[in-house]
Amino acid sequence: MIASHTIIPVIGVPIMVYNDKGQSDRFKFSAFGGLDSLLSISEMPTGSPVVTVGVNKAANAGLYAVKILANEFLDLQKKLKQYKDDQHRSVLKESEELKRLGLTRFTGKKFKK
Repeated sequence: MIASHTIIPVIGVPIMVYNDKGQSDRFKFSAFGGLDSLLSISEMPTGSPVVTVGVNKAANAGLYAVKILANEFLDLQKKLKQYKDDQHRSVLKESEELKRLGLTRFTGKKFKK
């Protein structure tokens, strides 16, 4: 909706909605698991484009906003490059750990946290 009223880029973040109006103390998540939200954002009419990230992926929306702003601000460009380099090194480190431990021990370690 906002995209139809502005010329600035809009990033849609679909969320998994819940219904807390029930009798139970527990949250009841929607039967669609956020898909309804995803579709309502990604299917905007022609003329009102919206970038859409995955369900509950606000961090990705933030990174995308930084990418847009980094086209104008060199300090953001440098920080984004550093972030991507750190991310790359983290994946390589984790890959080496997987090779060293083996799949069973590696996944067991990850899921115990």
